[in-house]
Amino acid sequence: MPLIVPTFFGSAYYIFLMRQFLMGIPKDFEEAARIDGANPFQIYWKIFMPIMKPTLILVGVLNMINVWNDYLGPLIYLQDRSKYTLALGLASFKGVHETQIIPMLCITVIMIIPPIIIFLIAQKYIVEGTSGSIK
Repeated sequence: MPLIVPTFFGSAYYIFLMRQFLMGIPKDFEEAARIDGANPFQIYWKIFMPIMKPTLILVGVLNMINVWNDYLGPLIYLQDRSKYTLALGLASFKGVHETQIIPMLCITVIMIIPPIIIFLIAQKYIVEGTSGSIK
């Protein structure tokens, strides 16, 4: 639980990133929706959410990579070696007097595959979001 629950609340960087993105959206969108009779939930859901989609995807990808590469959190909270994450498993190949290079490289290759796949899938949405609805 201590590895899963803190990731639900985000970090200050992601909150600041979302805030800055929302501050860049012109108020004209909200005012036009209010004139058309939209309530605050409709404004949020139909105006701001589609505009924020690329930023939300970016925050999701960055958070996934951050959690995937986390070393210190699992090192503190996990005591059973069978529950170690890949980052801790990778560090266990480094010994005091010798390092097992081949297994370490194999796990490193396995460890970089999921973040690369997630990034390649999300890349087109992130690039689309650079212009957004503000051209």
